[in-house]
Amino acid sequence: MFSAALLALKLAFGGIGKFCLAYWRIILPLLMLGYCLHLYFAQVSRADTAELALSVLKADIAEATKNREAENAVKKVQAAAKDKIDTAIAQAELNRLSLNRARETKNIKDQYEASNNSTKLNFTERLRLDAERYRLGLSESISNTSGSTEGERECNAAYLTLERACQITTVDFNRCRAWADNVCLTVGCE
Repeated sequence: MFSAALLALKLAFGGIGKFCLAYWRIILPLLMLGYCLHLYFAQVSRADTAELALSVLKADIAEATKNREAENAVKKVQAAAKDKIDTAIAQAELNRLSLNRARETKNIKDQYEASNNSTKLNFTERLRLDAERYRLGLSESISNTSGSTEGERECNAAYLTLERACQITTVDFNRCRAWADNVCLTVGCE
């Protein structure tokens, strides 16, 4: 039985083998052409699959972009509303403390210039007097205490001017901090 099957196989393939040997110049290019067509259609199928995946990805990206733009528009409106509220709170705080930015800025500038001029003039005058005393061989003079009330009044005025300027700075800092927190909530911070 086994030998009969082997004989039938040998007869079938023997005829094919003889045919292939006789026409190998035709069969070999046809086989190569078939293999090349197989590879070509496999690449076309792979490209079609990749193109479909790309179009799906582009559609997903477009949808995500549209959703993100809608979320950003909502966040922008919320941030603008919160910013207006924070600005109103800061202005209310300035009004509550009876602070005027222009007036307080002028006062602090005047105080600084007066202090700067006074310090420079006092130092120059003291150096001149010390040199004069040294040249004449005099002992150091005792300081004049008659101006202590006036100096105290000036010191209190300077302190109040500085305090009011610091209050404005604090309100500005709190406003800036509220703005920064608002921006972090809107666009995120690291």
